[in-house]
Amino acid sequence: MEMKIASIDSGWGEYKLIVEGVNAHICPECGEVVLEGKEAMMLQNLSKSLANMEEDQRPEVINLDEVSNLIKVP
Repeated sequence: MEMKIASIDSGWGEYKLIVEGVNAHICPECGEVVLEGKEAMMLQNLSKSLANMEEDQRPEVINLDEVSNLIKVP
């Protein structure tokens, strides 16, 4: 597995989201993506929170700087 910056498909229910700039372990042979537990939980919580927003305010793509600003953490 190689540590790389990746774009991760996420979402909650019917809401789908792409989060760019995520540190992930990626297999160079098959392309399987594995996230650390804290990143996986952050993506799940973020997706769930955004899914509860008004549909016209939900982003389809978001980067980690925007996530940080949204959830108020550095």
